[in-house]
Amino acid sequence: MKPKIVSLSSLFIVLVACAHEAKLSKDRIPTTLGLPSEINCEISKHEREAILKLDYQAFDQSLPDGGWRKYESCLEITRNLIDDYTKVHTADLQKSDRNNLIWHSGQLSASMGDYPRAIASMEQTFREGEKPTDNFLWNDYVKATIAFMKKDRESLVSERAKLAKGSSPYNHLNLRKVDAFVRCFESSYQAAYSETCEPSETEEGRIKSLAIELDYKKPLPPGPMSLQEILELKKIIMLGEIHGTQEAPELFGNLVASVANENSKTAAILEIPQSSQDSIDRFIKTGDKNILKQDPFFTRKDQDGRSSKAMVRLLRTLAKLPNVTVLCMDPMTGSQTMKGQDRDVGMAAFINSQRKNFDRVLVLSGNIHSSLAVGTRWDKDYRPMGLELKKMVTDLKDADIFNILVRSEKVDSWNCRKAEASSCQARYGKKVPTPYSTAVPWNSYFIAEGAIIGPSVNPRDGHIATIFIRSTKVSPPFGPNAK
Repeated sequence: MKPKIVSLSSLFIVLVACAHEAKLSKDRIPTTLGLPSEINCEISKHEREAILKLDYQAFDQSLPDGGWRKYESCLEITRNLIDDYTKVHTADLQKSDRNNLIWHSGQLSASMGDYPRAIASMEQTFREGEKPTDNFLWNDYVKATIAFMKKDRESLVSERAKLAKGSSPYNHLNLRKVDAFVRCFESSYQAAYSETCEPSETEEGRIKSLAIELDYKKPLPPGPMSLQEILELKKIIMLGEIHGTQEAPELFGNLVASVANENSKTAAILEIPQSSQDSIDRFIKTGDKNILKQDPFFTRKDQDGRSSKAMVRLLRTLAKLPNVTVLCMDPMTGSQTMKGQDRDVGMAAFINSQRKNFDRVLVLSGNIHSSLAVGTRWDKDYRPMGLELKKMVTDLKDADIFNILVRSEKVDSWNCRKAEASSCQARYGKKVPTPYSTAVPWNSYFIAEGAIIGPSVNPRDGHIATIFIRSTKVSPPFGPNAK
């Protein structure tokens, strides 16, 4: 059982023992168990029998209010439903699904204050053969939860330290729950789990508990419950950058390399005019840089960072990857690219028109375009490309769409401040410390800002995730005289 969460990060995820028993699948990861505001805590015999006849997916994974979740705020009724379902379907339930149900039953018991029964249930979900070096550490999370209910602070802190060593984003989401248990040690399970107790978490504390060190200069390491596996399951991934850096295109190339393979089709979509598609295709095929030197986009005077040397290196990287198609999305009106709101709508429409030809799509764009939130600094009603795209892809779930914001402490870049070409130049930013730069000492890391599985609720700055790169370097224009 999961009470309504009130947290700074809106991370609405519960991770349970089933997640690592088989190949990770978005349909098998338990998500929010959000409470309805009002419900009649009565269930007829007929409806009870109908619910118990559902298959596992319909009984447990019908979000937000299907199966047992319809009665979620009726704790005892829901627990009995889950327990009865588990008994009735013992023969046909997979072990992972059974453990999932048992964990939910244990959560409900804990929320009711029945800790002995909760502990007995949760102890049944331990993973066999789990190692301290695994990406995802479930057993430490279970032990920490039990230690909280037993009011054993020493064990809770010890299990918290073990849990912090896991490198899976899921691991760090569970770590946040354990941090709430530590902060609210004297509270009930229900209060601590919902993070409604005081003191509230600091922004640095939030980031520290979520941060996962990564090397943006390399493809993501594969493994069960890893960030690489998470991205591999997404249908659309958008990376929001500040144009004209060396780091963002390199990061994007490595994200594409992390998910591209011989058995699936991947599209890498760039914020380049559609009129340059032929030049890009020929360059990808031949590697002849003279093709780009003759393309109007790469030779224009108003170089804004989208045709930088780093972008050309990115094209070379993408050309070497298996089953990757590079597409140019910037929409055209005649010989000119669109402007303003029409441009964001046009880019979203292009992505939507192409995505069904591929197993997954990765998009590199400016960080305003990649946002899922309404409004910008200059226009509170502006609808970014990401938001427009989300409205268009009606056949996809929220969990299929993922966007990442590149953040930095110091940004050196090549871009334009105004429409005039004279405003396009190298810019050297000042070091601006923020909680992202002070929470952990790493040069680069990943954190989930919103739900990585399930609905994207109030993503921070319009993005579900952050990749922090401490500082960036200028990438100058490729230009006609580039070597």
